[in-house]
Amino acid sequence: MAIKFSCQQCGKIFSAQEKYAGRYTKCPVCGRILQISTPAFQNSEETMTPAPPPLSPDSLTPDSDEWPKLPPLFETPRPSSALTLTNKHANGSQRPRSAWSAAIIVGLCVAFGLGGWTLGRIEWVGPSHGRRKTVDAPQVSLLPVTLREATTVPDYSRWQLQETFRWNHGEVTCVAFSSDGRTIAVGGGTHRRTDTSGDPIESGLLQLWDTKSGAAKLSVADSEHEIRSVVFYPDGATLAVSDRRKTRVIDAQSGATRVILPSGSHFPIALNPRRNVLAIKPDVFYDSLSGQPIPSPITNHGTNMVFSPDGTLLCEDLDLWNLDTGKQVARLSFLGISVRSTLAAFSHDGKMIAMEYGLWKTAGGKPVWLQAHDKSRFVTGVAFTPDDRFVLTSDRNGELRISEVSTGRVARVFRWHDEVEGLALSPDGALLVTIGTAADGLVKVKVWRASTREAE
Repeated sequence: MAIKFSCQQCGKIFSAQEKYAGRYTKCPVCGRILQISTPAFQNSEETMTPAPPPLSPDSLTPDSDEWPKLPPLFETPRPSSALTLTNKHANGSQRPRSAWSAAIIVGLCVAFGLGGWTLGRIEWVGPSHGRRKTVDAPQVSLLPVTLREATTVPDYSRWQLQETFRWNHGEVTCVAFSSDGRTIAVGGGTHRRTDTSGDPIESGLLQLWDTKSGAAKLSVADSEHEIRSVVFYPDGATLAVSDRRKTRVIDAQSGATRVILPSGSHFPIALNPRRNVLAIKPDVFYDSLSGQPIPSPITNHGTNMVFSPDGTLLCEDLDLWNLDTGKQVARLSFLGISVRSTLAAFSHDGKMIAMEYGLWKTAGGKPVWLQAHDKSRFVTGVAFTPDDRFVLTSDRNGELRISEVSTGRVARVFRWHDEVEGLALSPDGALLVTIGTAADGLVKVKVWRASTREAE
Protein backbone atom coordinates (compact mmCIF):
# COMPACT_ATOMS: atom_id res chain seq x y z
CA MET A 1 0.00 0.00 0.00
CA ALA A 2 1.32 3.46 -0.95
CA ILE A 3 1.26 6.45 1.40
CA LYS A 4 0.39 9.83 -0.13
CA PHE A 5 1.74 13.02 1.40
CA SER A 6 2.53 16.55 0.25
CA CYS A 7 5.41 19.00 0.46
CA GLN A 8 4.33 22.11 2.37
CA GLN A 9 6.83 24.28 0.50
CA CYS A 10 6.17 23.48 -3.18
CA GLY A 11 2.74 21.82 -2.81
CA LYS A 12 3.63 18.70 -4.80
CA ILE A 13 1.93 15.45 -3.84
CA PHE A 14 4.06 12.27 -3.56
CA SER A 15 3.60 8.64 -2.65
CA ALA A 16 5.96 6.17 -0.97
CA GLN A 17 5.83 2.62 0.27
CA GLU A 18 4.15 2.06 3.62
CA LYS A 19 7.32 0.66 5.16
CA TYR A 20 8.84 4.17 5.09
CA ALA A 21 6.07 5.67 7.28
CA GLY A 22 7.42 8.12 9.85
CA ARG A 23 10.85 8.41 8.19
CA TYR A 24 12.48 11.45 6.62
CA THR A 25 13.46 12.16 3.03
CA LYS A 26 14.14 15.09 0.73
CA CYS A 27 11.60 16.61 -1.69
CA PRO A 28 12.90 15.95 -5.23
CA VAL A 29 11.37 19.23 -6.45
CA CYS A 30 12.37 21.90 -3.93
CA GLY A 31 14.81 20.03 -1.66
CA ARG A 32 12.87 20.51 1.57
CA ILE A 33 13.16 17.79 4.22
CA LEU A 34 9.87 15.87 4.48
CA GLN A 35 8.53 13.41 7.01
CA ILE A 36 6.54 10.60 5.44
CA SER A 37 3.25 10.54 7.32
CA THR A 38 1.86 7.36 8.81
CA PRO A 39 -1.33 5.94 7.25
CA ALA A 40 -3.30 6.41 10.47
CA PHE A 41 -2.69 10.14 10.53
CA GLN A 42 -2.63 11.07 6.87
CA ASN A 43 -6.08 12.67 6.90
CA SER A 44 -6.33 13.61 10.56
CA GLU A 45 -6.53 17.25 11.54
CA GLU A 46 -3.72 18.68 13.60
CA THR A 47 -4.74 19.66 17.14
CA MET A 48 -3.10 22.27 19.35
CA THR A 49 -2.44 21.57 23.05
CA PRO A 50 -1.83 24.58 25.32
CA ALA A 51 1.78 24.72 26.53
CA PRO A 52 2.43 24.73 30.30
CA PRO A 53 3.72 27.97 31.83
CA PRO A 54 7.50 28.35 31.51
CA LEU A 55 9.75 27.88 34.52
CA SER A 56 11.28 31.08 35.84
CA PRO A 57 15.08 31.12 36.25
CA ASP A 58 14.57 33.00 39.56
CA SER A 59 12.81 30.01 41.04
CA LEU A 60 16.16 28.20 41.22
CA THR A 61 18.97 29.35 43.49
CA PRO A 62 22.66 28.62 43.01
CA ASP A 63 22.63 26.27 46.00
CA SER A 64 19.34 24.54 45.08
CA ASP A 65 19.39 20.85 44.30
CA GLU A 66 16.03 21.05 42.50
CA TRP A 67 16.94 20.85 38.81
CA PRO A 68 14.41 20.75 36.01
CA LYS A 69 13.21 17.21 35.50
CA LEU A 70 13.29 16.67 31.74
CA PRO A 71 11.66 13.55 30.28
CA PRO A 72 13.76 11.40 27.99
CA LEU A 73 13.45 12.84 24.49
CA PHE A 74 14.62 9.80 22.56
CA GLU A 75 14.52 6.12 23.32
CA THR A 76 17.70 5.13 21.51
CA PRO A 77 20.81 6.98 22.82
CA ARG A 78 23.58 7.70 20.36
CA PRO A 79 26.80 8.94 22.04
CA SER A 80 28.75 11.74 20.44
CA SER A 81 30.60 14.93 21.36
CA ALA A 82 29.34 17.09 24.27
CA LEU A 83 27.86 20.55 24.20
CA THR A 84 27.78 22.65 27.41
CA LEU A 85 25.14 25.35 27.95
CA THR A 86 25.66 27.87 30.76
CA ASN A 87 24.34 31.27 31.77
CA LYS A 88 26.93 33.53 33.52
CA HIS A 89 25.85 36.34 35.90
CA ALA A 90 27.59 39.61 36.56
CA ASN A 91 29.06 38.24 39.82
CA GLY A 92 30.78 35.45 37.93
CA SER A 93 28.44 32.68 39.09
CA GLN A 94 26.77 30.38 36.67
CA ARG A 95 23.16 29.27 36.72
CA PRO A 96 21.18 27.08 34.36
CA ARG A 97 18.69 28.36 31.89
CA SER A 98 15.10 27.36 32.27
CA ALA A 99 14.00 23.87 31.27
CA TRP A 100 11.77 25.13 28.52
CA SER A 101 14.54 27.22 26.99
CA ALA A 102 16.71 24.13 26.94
CA ALA A 103 13.92 22.12 25.36
CA ILE A 104 13.53 24.75 22.63
CA ILE A 105 17.26 24.66 21.93
CA VAL A 106 17.13 20.87 21.74
CA GLY A 107 14.27 21.12 19.25
CA LEU A 108 16.24 23.54 17.10
CA CYS A 109 19.24 21.27 17.20
CA VAL A 110 17.11 18.33 16.12
CA ALA A 111 15.70 20.43 13.26
CA PHE A 112 19.19 21.29 12.09
CA GLY A 113 20.14 17.68 12.54
CA LEU A 114 17.67 16.70 9.79
CA GLY A 115 20.07 18.28 7.34
CA GLY A 116 22.48 15.47 8.00
CA TRP A 117 24.34 16.66 11.16
CA THR A 118 25.10 14.30 14.00
CA LEU A 119 23.85 15.50 17.35
CA GLY A 120 25.58 14.36 20.48
CA ARG A 121 24.98 14.68 24.18
CA ILE A 122 23.74 18.03 25.51
CA GLU A 123 24.83 18.88 29.06
CA TRP A 124 23.75 21.42 31.67
CA VAL A 125 26.43 22.40 34.22
CA GLY A 126 25.53 23.51 37.80
CA PRO A 127 26.94 26.83 39.12
CA SER A 128 29.18 25.63 41.95
CA HIS A 129 29.25 21.89 42.32
CA GLY A 130 29.62 21.09 38.58
CA ARG A 131 26.64 18.71 38.50
CA ARG A 132 25.85 17.64 34.97
CA LYS A 133 22.52 16.63 33.48
CA THR A 134 22.75 14.73 30.20
CA VAL A 135 20.12 14.31 27.44
CA ASP A 136 20.81 12.08 24.50
CA ALA A 137 20.01 13.26 20.97
CA PRO A 138 19.68 11.05 17.92
CA GLN A 139 21.61 10.84 14.73
CA VAL A 140 19.12 11.53 11.90
CA SER A 141 19.91 10.32 8.41
CA LEU A 142 18.00 10.79 5.17
CA LEU A 143 16.57 7.67 3.60
CA PRO A 144 16.98 6.97 -0.11
CA VAL A 145 13.20 6.70 -0.57
CA THR A 146 11.91 6.70 -4.15
CA LEU A 147 9.10 9.24 -4.39
CA ARG A 148 6.55 9.25 -7.21
CA GLU A 149 4.74 12.48 -7.94
CA ALA A 150 0.99 11.90 -7.95
CA THR A 151 -0.46 12.35 -11.46
CA THR A 152 -3.82 13.86 -12.31
CA VAL A 153 -6.26 13.18 -15.15
CA PRO A 154 -9.29 15.15 -16.38
CA ASP A 155 -12.54 14.65 -14.47
CA TYR A 156 -15.26 14.78 -17.12
CA SER A 157 -18.06 15.05 -14.57
CA ARG A 158 -16.95 18.56 -13.54
CA TRP A 159 -16.25 21.51 -15.85
CA GLN A 160 -15.27 25.11 -15.21
CA LEU A 161 -16.00 27.95 -17.60
CA GLN A 162 -12.71 29.37 -18.88
CA GLU A 163 -13.69 31.76 -21.69
CA THR A 164 -16.83 33.09 -23.35
CA PHE A 165 -16.69 34.64 -26.82
CA ARG A 166 -19.53 36.65 -28.29
CA TRP A 167 -20.55 35.71 -31.83
CA ASN A 168 -21.88 38.74 -33.72
CA HIS A 169 -22.33 37.36 -37.22
CA GLY A 170 -25.64 35.53 -37.40
CA GLU A 171 -25.67 31.83 -36.64
CA VAL A 172 -22.81 29.60 -35.52
CA THR A 173 -22.67 26.24 -37.30
CA CYS A 174 -19.33 24.43 -36.76
CA VAL A 175 -16.32 24.22 -34.45
CA ALA A 176 -12.97 22.40 -34.50
CA PHE A 177 -9.77 22.10 -32.44
CA SER A 178 -6.24 22.16 -33.80
CA SER A 179 -4.13 19.06 -33.21
CA ASP A 180 -2.10 20.76 -30.45
CA GLY A 181 -5.22 22.09 -28.69
CA ARG A 182 -3.94 25.69 -28.89
CA THR A 183 -6.45 27.01 -31.43
CA ILE A 184 -10.20 26.73 -31.94
CA ALA A 185 -11.92 27.55 -35.22
CA VAL A 186 -15.58 28.52 -35.34
CA GLY A 187 -17.63 29.06 -38.48
CA GLY A 188 -21.08 30.41 -39.28
CA GLY A 189 -22.76 33.38 -40.85
CA THR A 190 -26.08 34.83 -41.95
CA HIS A 191 -28.72 33.08 -43.98
CA ARG A 192 -32.01 34.54 -45.18
CA ARG A 193 -34.33 34.13 -48.12
CA THR A 194 -35.89 36.90 -50.17
CA ASP A 195 -38.59 34.57 -51.52
CA THR A 196 -39.40 30.86 -51.61
CA SER A 197 -37.96 30.22 -55.07
CA GLY A 198 -34.69 32.15 -55.15
CA ASP A 199 -31.36 31.37 -53.55
CA PRO A 200 -30.87 32.65 -49.98
CA ILE A 201 -28.76 35.70 -49.30
CA GLU A 202 -25.79 34.54 -47.25
CA SER A 203 -22.53 35.73 -45.76
CA GLY A 204 -19.96 33.73 -43.86
CA LEU A 205 -17.31 34.17 -41.18
CA LEU A 206 -14.51 32.00 -39.86
CA GLN A 207 -12.98 33.06 -36.53
CA LEU A 208 -9.91 31.58 -34.79
CA TRP A 209 -9.06 32.04 -31.08
CA ASP A 210 -6.07 31.15 -28.95
CA THR A 211 -7.21 28.84 -26.14
CA LYS A 212 -4.53 29.99 -23.67
CA SER A 213 -4.76 33.76 -24.00
CA GLY A 214 -8.30 34.01 -25.36
CA ALA A 215 -7.06 36.41 -28.05
CA ALA A 216 -8.58 36.42 -31.53
CA LYS A 217 -6.04 35.10 -34.02
CA LEU A 218 -7.68 35.26 -37.45
CA SER A 219 -10.95 36.29 -39.10
CA VAL A 220 -11.85 35.20 -42.62
CA ALA A 221 -15.04 36.58 -44.18
CA ASP A 222 -17.04 35.16 -47.08
CA SER A 223 -19.41 37.63 -48.69
CA GLU A 224 -21.39 35.01 -50.56
CA HIS A 225 -21.99 31.90 -48.46
CA GLU A 226 -22.47 30.81 -44.87
CA ILE A 227 -19.71 28.52 -43.61
CA ARG A 228 -21.06 25.06 -42.84
CA SER A 229 -18.01 22.98 -41.87
CA VAL A 230 -14.40 23.40 -40.77
CA VAL A 231 -11.62 20.86 -40.17
CA PHE A 232 -7.95 21.24 -39.18
CA TYR A 233 -5.12 19.43 -40.94
CA PRO A 234 -2.72 17.51 -38.62
CA ASP A 235 -0.05 20.22 -38.93
CA GLY A 236 -2.40 22.76 -37.29
CA ALA A 237 -1.39 25.34 -39.91
CA THR A 238 -3.96 24.43 -42.56
CA LEU A 239 -7.75 24.49 -42.54
CA ALA A 240 -10.45 23.18 -44.87
CA VAL A 241 -13.52 25.42 -44.82
CA SER A 242 -16.68 24.42 -46.63
CA ASP A 243 -19.96 26.10 -47.57
CA ARG A 244 -22.79 24.75 -49.67
CA ARG A 245 -21.07 25.74 -52.93
CA LYS A 246 -17.32 25.30 -52.47
CA THR A 247 -14.50 24.22 -50.16
CA ARG A 248 -11.38 26.28 -49.55
CA VAL A 249 -8.06 25.09 -48.13
CA ILE A 250 -6.56 28.08 -46.31
CA ASP A 251 -3.51 29.02 -44.30
CA ALA A 252 -4.41 29.16 -40.58
CA GLN A 253 -1.87 31.93 -39.93
CA SER A 254 -2.56 34.41 -42.71
CA GLY A 255 -5.97 33.30 -43.99
CA ALA A 256 -4.63 33.05 -47.55
CA THR A 257 -6.45 30.61 -49.81
CA ARG A 258 -4.26 27.78 -51.07
CA VAL A 259 -6.78 25.71 -53.01
CA ILE A 260 -10.43 26.17 -53.98
CA LEU A 261 -12.40 22.96 -54.55
CA PRO A 262 -15.57 23.30 -56.66
CA SER A 263 -17.68 21.16 -54.32
CA GLY A 264 -19.37 22.09 -51.08
CA SER A 265 -21.85 20.58 -48.63
CA HIS A 266 -24.54 21.47 -46.13
CA PHE A 267 -23.12 18.77 -43.87
CA PRO A 268 -19.74 18.21 -42.16
CA ILE A 269 -16.79 17.36 -44.37
CA ALA A 270 -14.20 14.76 -43.28
CA LEU A 271 -10.42 14.48 -43.48
CA ASN A 272 -8.47 11.21 -43.68
CA PRO A 273 -4.83 12.17 -43.03
CA ARG A 274 -3.65 8.54 -43.27
CA ARG A 275 -4.67 8.44 -46.95
CA ASN A 276 -4.54 12.17 -47.77
CA VAL A 277 -8.25 12.20 -48.54
CA LEU A 278 -10.57 15.17 -48.07
CA ALA A 279 -14.17 13.95 -48.40
CA ILE A 280 -16.67 16.69 -49.23
CA LYS A 281 -19.47 14.17 -49.71
CA PRO A 282 -19.44 10.35 -49.49
CA ASP A 283 -19.04 10.14 -53.26
CA VAL A 284 -16.83 13.23 -53.72
CA PHE A 285 -13.19 12.76 -52.68
CA TYR A 286 -10.17 15.03 -53.21
CA ASP A 287 -6.48 14.66 -52.56
CA SER A 288 -5.99 16.74 -49.41
CA LEU A 289 -2.52 17.90 -50.49
CA SER A 290 -2.86 18.64 -54.19
CA GLY A 291 -6.60 19.32 -54.38
CA GLN A 292 -7.01 16.90 -57.28
CA PRO A 293 -10.21 14.80 -57.43
CA ILE A 294 -9.79 11.09 -56.66
CA PRO A 295 -12.31 8.27 -57.07
CA SER A 296 -14.54 7.36 -54.14
CA PRO A 297 -15.49 3.73 -53.53
CA ILE A 298 -18.89 4.85 -52.25
CA THR A 299 -21.81 5.56 -54.54
CA ASN A 300 -24.33 6.62 -51.89
CA HIS A 301 -25.37 10.23 -51.47
CA GLY A 302 -25.45 10.34 -47.70
CA THR A 303 -25.30 13.30 -45.36
CA ASN A 304 -22.87 12.71 -42.48
CA MET A 305 -19.57 10.87 -42.60
CA VAL A 306 -16.48 10.24 -40.46
CA PHE A 307 -13.26 8.26 -40.97
CA SER A 308 -11.87 5.75 -38.48
CA PRO A 309 -8.56 6.70 -36.77
CA ASP A 310 -6.55 4.21 -38.84
CA GLY A 311 -8.14 5.49 -42.07
CA THR A 312 -9.51 2.11 -43.21
CA LEU A 313 -13.24 2.64 -42.47
CA LEU A 314 -15.77 5.29 -43.37
CA CYS A 315 -19.06 5.65 -41.53
CA GLU A 316 -21.61 7.18 -43.89
CA ASP A 317 -24.99 7.69 -42.23
CA LEU A 318 -25.70 4.16 -40.89
CA ASP A 319 -23.31 2.26 -43.15
CA LEU A 320 -19.70 1.21 -42.54
CA TRP A 321 -17.47 1.00 -45.63
CA ASN A 322 -14.05 -0.57 -46.04
CA LEU A 323 -11.92 1.82 -48.11
CA ASP A 324 -9.50 -0.93 -49.18
CA THR A 325 -12.17 -3.11 -50.75
CA GLY A 326 -14.79 -0.44 -51.45
CA LYS A 327 -17.45 -2.68 -49.92
CA GLN A 328 -20.00 -2.13 -47.22
CA VAL A 329 -18.97 -4.21 -44.20
CA ALA A 330 -21.79 -3.44 -41.75
CA ARG A 331 -24.96 -1.47 -41.19
CA LEU A 332 -25.65 -0.07 -37.76
CA SER A 333 -28.82 -1.54 -36.29
CA PHE A 334 -31.11 0.77 -34.30
CA LEU A 335 -33.56 -2.04 -33.51
CA GLY A 336 -36.53 -0.14 -34.89
CA ILE A 337 -35.64 3.26 -33.35
CA SER A 338 -36.22 6.21 -35.67
CA VAL A 339 -33.02 8.19 -36.21
CA ARG A 340 -33.06 11.97 -36.60
CA SER A 341 -29.31 12.66 -36.61
CA THR A 342 -26.55 10.51 -38.06
CA LEU A 343 -23.58 12.40 -36.62
CA ALA A 344 -21.03 9.83 -35.49
CA ALA A 345 -17.64 9.50 -33.83
CA PHE A 346 -15.14 6.62 -33.71
CA SER A 347 -13.41 5.62 -30.49
CA HIS A 348 -9.66 6.24 -30.46
CA ASP A 349 -8.93 2.53 -30.86
CA GLY A 350 -11.39 2.31 -33.77
CA LYS A 351 -13.33 -0.59 -32.22
CA MET A 352 -16.53 1.34 -31.43
CA ILE A 353 -18.66 4.03 -32.98
CA ALA A 354 -21.10 6.33 -31.15
CA MET A 355 -24.16 8.02 -32.58
CA GLU A 356 -27.37 9.66 -31.42
CA TYR A 357 -28.73 7.07 -29.03
CA GLY A 358 -26.18 4.32 -28.75
CA LEU A 359 -22.83 2.62 -29.15
CA TRP A 360 -21.91 -0.04 -31.70
CA LYS A 361 -19.01 -2.34 -32.42
CA THR A 362 -17.37 -1.62 -35.74
CA ALA A 363 -16.93 -5.36 -36.26
CA GLY A 364 -20.38 -6.46 -37.40
CA GLY A 365 -22.23 -3.27 -36.48
CA LYS A 366 -23.96 -4.83 -33.45
CA PRO A 367 -25.14 -2.42 -30.75
CA VAL A 368 -23.34 -2.44 -27.40
CA TRP A 369 -26.15 -0.44 -25.80
CA LEU A 370 -29.01 1.84 -26.84
CA GLN A 371 -30.45 4.65 -24.76
CA ALA A 372 -34.10 5.54 -24.36
CA HIS A 373 -35.48 7.24 -27.46
CA ASP A 374 -36.37 10.93 -27.15
CA LYS A 375 -38.22 12.29 -30.19
CA SER A 376 -37.54 15.89 -29.19
CA ARG A 377 -33.77 15.43 -29.11
CA PHE A 378 -31.71 16.34 -32.18
CA VAL A 379 -28.04 15.54 -31.64
CA THR A 380 -25.61 18.20 -32.92
CA GLY A 381 -22.28 16.85 -31.68
CA VAL A 382 -20.63 13.56 -30.66
CA ALA A 383 -17.16 12.96 -29.19
CA PHE A 384 -15.24 10.29 -27.27
CA THR A 385 -13.02 11.30 -24.37
CA PRO A 386 -9.32 10.47 -24.99
CA ASP A 387 -9.47 7.48 -22.62
CA ASP A 388 -12.58 6.10 -24.44
CA ARG A 389 -14.44 5.88 -21.12
CA PHE A 390 -17.15 8.44 -21.91
CA VAL A 391 -19.17 9.70 -24.87
CA LEU A 392 -20.21 13.36 -25.02
CA THR A 393 -23.31 14.37 -27.01
CA SER A 394 -24.91 17.79 -27.47
CA ASP A 395 -28.40 18.61 -28.76
CA ARG A 396 -30.62 21.52 -29.74
CA ASN A 397 -32.47 21.26 -26.44
CA GLY A 398 -29.40 22.85 -24.87
CA GLU A 399 -28.12 19.72 -23.16
CA LEU A 400 -24.70 18.14 -22.98
CA ARG A 401 -24.83 14.49 -21.92
CA ILE A 402 -21.89 12.46 -20.65
CA SER A 403 -22.52 8.71 -20.98
CA GLU A 404 -20.40 5.82 -19.75
CA VAL A 405 -19.03 3.73 -22.60
CA SER A 406 -19.12 0.50 -20.60
CA THR A 407 -22.79 0.67 -19.54
CA GLY A 408 -24.50 3.48 -21.45
CA ARG A 409 -25.55 5.11 -18.18
CA VAL A 410 -25.86 8.90 -18.41
CA ALA A 411 -23.35 10.04 -15.79
CA ARG A 412 -24.03 13.79 -16.01
CA VAL A 413 -26.29 16.19 -17.87
CA PHE A 414 -25.32 19.86 -18.27
CA ARG A 415 -27.43 22.68 -19.66
CA TRP A 416 -25.13 25.48 -20.74
CA HIS A 417 -27.08 26.95 -23.68
CA ASP A 418 -30.69 27.21 -24.81
CA GLU A 419 -29.48 25.49 -27.98
CA VAL A 420 -26.17 23.72 -28.58
CA GLU A 421 -25.21 23.65 -32.24
CA GLY A 422 -21.99 21.70 -31.82
CA LEU A 423 -19.09 20.68 -29.62
CA ALA A 424 -15.39 19.95 -29.91
CA LEU A 425 -13.07 18.25 -27.42
CA SER A 426 -9.36 19.05 -27.36
CA PRO A 427 -7.01 16.13 -28.19
CA ASP A 428 -5.87 15.84 -24.54
CA GLY A 429 -9.45 16.10 -23.24
CA ALA A 430 -8.69 19.09 -21.01
CA LEU A 431 -10.82 21.62 -22.94
CA LEU A 432 -14.34 21.48 -24.34
CA VAL A 433 -15.90 24.03 -26.68
CA THR A 434 -19.66 24.39 -27.04
CA ILE A 435 -21.37 26.70 -29.52
CA GLY A 436 -24.95 27.88 -29.53
CA THR A 437 -27.54 30.30 -28.23
CA ALA A 438 -27.20 31.16 -24.54
CA ALA A 439 -30.01 31.80 -22.07
CA ASP A 440 -29.84 35.56 -22.74
CA GLY A 441 -30.57 34.97 -26.43
CA LEU A 442 -27.05 35.79 -27.58
CA VAL A 443 -24.99 33.43 -29.72
CA LYS A 444 -21.87 32.48 -27.78
CA VAL A 445 -18.80 30.29 -27.95
CA LYS A 446 -17.91 28.85 -24.54
CA VAL A 447 -14.62 27.20 -23.60
CA TRP A 448 -14.75 24.85 -20.60
CA ARG A 449 -11.86 23.29 -18.69
CA ALA A 450 -12.23 19.86 -17.10
CA SER A 451 -11.50 19.59 -13.41
CA THR A 452 -8.80 17.09 -12.42
CA ARG A 453 -8.62 14.07 -10.15
CA GLU A 454 -5.80 11.77 -9.07
CA ALA A 455 -5.08 8.97 -11.48
CA GLU A 456 -6.16 5.54 -10.27
